Amino acid sequence: MDFTVLGPVSASLPGTTVPLGGPRQRCVLGVLLVELNTSVPVDRLVELLWGEDPPRTARAIIQVQVSHLRKAVPGVIQTSSGGYRAEVDPERVDLHRYRRLVAAARAAPVREALPLWRQALDCWTGTPLQDLGSARLWYTVALPLLEERWDTRLQWAEAALHQGHASELITVLPAWVREDPLRERLAYLLIRALFTEGHRARALAVYHELQQHLATELGVDPSPEVSELHQEILADSEQTTAVGLATVTPTGQDTGSHSTPGAAAAPSTPRTWRNDLPREVADFTAREHDAAQVRAAAYADGPGLCAITGPGGIGKTSLATHVAHRLVGTYPDGQLFLDLHGHSTHRPPLSPRAALGMLLRASRVTAGNMPERTEERAALWRSLVAGCRLLLVLDNVADTEQLTPLLPATNESLTLVTSRCDLSFLTGSHTVFLSALNVDESVELLRSIVGPERVRADPASVRGVAELCAGLPLALRIVGARMIARPKWTFAELEDRLRREERRLSELRVRGQSVSGAFEVSYRQLRADQQQAFLLLGRMLGSSIDSHAAAALLNQEVDSAEDILEELVRACLLEEPSPGMFRFHDLIAVFARHRGDDILSAATVDRARERLAQHYRSTARRAAHWIGPPAHEALTDGNVDDRWNSRADALAWFDAHAANLVATVDHFTERGAGTAAWQLTDGLGRYYAAHGNLDPWLSTHEKALSASRSEGDDTGISVTLVGLGIANCLAGRFALARRMLAEAKDRFVQLNDRVGEMRATANLGMVDERMGRFAAALHSFSQVLEYAIERSDTELEALQRTNIALVRHILGDSDHAAAECATVLDLCRNAHLPHRRASALRTLALVHARRGDLTTAQDQIRQALDLFEELGDTTGLVYTRNKRAVILREAGHLDAAVTSHFSALELAHHKGNRDPEAGIQVDLGETLMRVHAHGDARHAYTTALSLARERTERYTEGRALLGLAELAHHGGDTAGRDTHLRGAAEILTELGVPEVTRIEELNRRAGRESGTATPPGTIP
Repeated sequence: MDFTVLGPVSASLPGTTVPLGGPRQRCVLGVLLVELNTSVPVDRLVELLWGEDPPRTARAIIQVQVSHLRKAVPGVIQTSSGGYRAEVDPERVDLHRYRRLVAAARAAPVREALPLWRQALDCWTGTPLQDLGSARLWYTVALPLLEERWDTRLQWAEAALHQGHASELITVLPAWVREDPLRERLAYLLIRALFTEGHRARALAVYHELQQHLATELGVDPSPEVSELHQEILADSEQTTAVGLATVTPTGQDTGSHSTPGAAAAPSTPRTWRNDLPREVADFTAREHDAAQVRAAAYADGPGLCAITGPGGIGKTSLATHVAHRLVGTYPDGQLFLDLHGHSTHRPPLSPRAALGMLLRASRVTAGNMPERTEERAALWRSLVAGCRLLLVLDNVADTEQLTPLLPATNESLTLVTSRCDLSFLTGSHTVFLSALNVDESVELLRSIVGPERVRADPASVRGVAELCAGLPLALRIVGARMIARPKWTFAELEDRLRREERRLSELRVRGQSVSGAFEVSYRQLRADQQQAFLLLGRMLGSSIDSHAAAALLNQEVDSAEDILEELVRACLLEEPSPGMFRFHDLIAVFARHRGDDILSAATVDRARERLAQHYRSTARRAAHWIGPPAHEALTDGNVDDRWNSRADALAWFDAHAANLVATVDHFTERGAGTAAWQLTDGLGRYYAAHGNLDPWLSTHEKALSASRSEGDDTGISVTLVGLGIANCLAGRFALARRMLAEAKDRFVQLNDRVGEMRATANLGMVDERMGRFAAALHSFSQVLEYAIERSDTELEALQRTNIALVRHILGDSDHAAAECATVLDLCRNAHLPHRRASALRTLALVHARRGDLTTAQDQIRQALDLFEELGDTTGLVYTRNKRAVILREAGHLDAAVTSHFSALELAHHKGNRDPEAGIQVDLGETLMRVHAHGDARHAYTTALSLARERTERYTEGRALLGLAELAHHGGDTAGRDTHLRGAAEILTELGVPEVTRIEELNRRAGRESGTATPPGTIP
């Protein structure tokens, strides 16, 4: 079997590729192959995969990956002390074959070394350890390997030039030099090869590009060796006779004419343009990805047009200028820069006629030869540019009408355009939209402006300032200029000033430049109705909005609101980060609010925000009906909303608007609108329950409860207490949850609200089940079941039967559990109850697994998993993935079981849902014991025990203690075994669960091994 790491990590047999699994598995294998035949500690693998913040289960995940790899590449990975080792013939691994060839080439004479260098380079198939997604692996392993390749390339090129292979270098080296323009020795060899082959002009062009890169990036001149070669080429060029040289017409075409003695007329001379590019920003930073996109337009097929768009102050001109300076050598016929003043404060936009006049004068067209009409000027401009490699930067473009007449007609030239308008619909254009810098990039820009010392002095305040500047380069540059002008200022003082929103824009002003001024230009170019919409959008609840919410805020039809939003996006005053969702840049939002303070009346703002708040309340109620039943009959909404066709659609709407809905809760509570607040939080609670998002669930309900208590709204208090009880149950605060649910139940009884009373009772049963109070839980569930049957409420009946089935299964009453599940499935055949069906299938699968019918169990758990996937219910998915792992374990599919456990854990962690973790960890511990991973099993059981005790989950605590007792017995730790076994017996015997038989079996085994006769059930 052959392996590659000098490219994508892969393994192959003759004629076939071996599947290695996902990035993590390939990452583990790649590291082991790099460190071939050497033990790699598990901690080292963890560090390379996750850096400084690995998950708690990192070591177990590594073990799972190794287990899968051993099946994919048998016999390769061996266990060593504290880690793993790959044992392979080095010739079967491209890296070690490469290194052998490099060592042989270094030891060989020059003539014999050249083919060895070529063979070594042929070992490379791409970027080492490609597409593995680990930054730490990239910096610590892949980058050093790339340096080895650069050294080999240089050695090959030196040998090739020494042996007279200059023509081969001309073919190979340009791509390498473009890949890293600062590799000066490679550039020297390319220049030397070009000069050797007689390509003086190309050699000089490469020299000038190298000179430009060194000056811009490092602030240095080329080395003496390169400078001497440059002088050698110039001296050779001066000695070349002019006789026989072809001349070039203004179109750039070779006429084939030659200078001959006695000719009647002198040959025509090449047309030349000046270099008008403005001085580059010295501290340009953090836009390398965007710069690469712009540079790509220079090499792409098409009309040679790149539009750079974005709001004012985002750095469009700086980026265009930065890239233009680096493309001078690629477009040697001229570099023109023209500010079209499309968004200038003190002067109107240039007309196309005036702009063409300036371009023609730059191309040496005299006033006497200047056409009058715009169309004629455009035609002359296109004819002069045709065939030339010209770089044209058109800055600050107003619109396509201003731009189109200025564009060259052929693709030999490149035009870079900057504009605040959306130009993405220009035919053939390559569009780059500039977004805000992230915080790290913003800090780096500040460091380059004010110097590293002031940044190091207070890094926390620097990050605070960067966050308040919201990634806008203009704001950051103004901040930097103010800090330079006031050397005694600290970033902490400036951060304090910027935190006051009413002063923020006034602080972002210096020497005629201001952030508000940049936005003001765009605002003034809006129509009156667009201005009004812009100001009202500045008062939106939350930080994003869709067209339906905007229609409510603006008091317009949805189609009209959508048009306004799109127009503001085209003006780069609004962003559309995801389809249909719109938001302001943070500083534009501040500008909109400040401008609105001057223009909008308080009554206008209040009415608009109230319309939006009521829109969110009614829409959330309708969306929540797709997720689960309302908490109270008063929340039933018969209106139909055609935006959603499924539960997943409704969940997606909540995902997009969650922060806005929290802001709406604040809006209602601040106004004392308790009824509106609790009605909205009920819908939010159903959404949070589906994802297990406890923090916002608790905070919104606590605010709504406070508002309801202030109003004396008993229904609101009771409903919100139920929501808080459920949230606190999921958070593991069972005692508090029981108190809240008991209070809610009492209040519902006083209100003679039977529906509310049963809802509180059902949730009290859920809390009791989690606490191991199984008899009390069954009593509550049975009460609610009787009520559901009495009311012919099929869904409530199915839910309670599912709850009863789960408790019966825990208690070992498989027959009763199976019967309840069968009844639920019968109910689901006559009603659309996918959640109840999924839950019943999950419990029934566990019953069948306990009975030994593993085929049926696997089929049913797969059906349950598919249903929860379709429903988009992440909480259901977490529990079902874990129980699928249990069934896979019992079926003997141990690797798949471990993977499924970790899949459940990762999804729970991703959603911030800690409720299922203790149960998953105890199930994982048992599975890891089966694969003899005793250390990892002990970690899982210990984690489960800690969580269970923290949350008073008695049943899980007892199971964790039993698992630790079994591990201690296996390891010969009799004292540990007996301690854990006593704790397990005390809990599990009290609960009356089937695990007591495992305690008795372990007790018997311990007695046999010690030679004592311990009666069954006796605990040492």
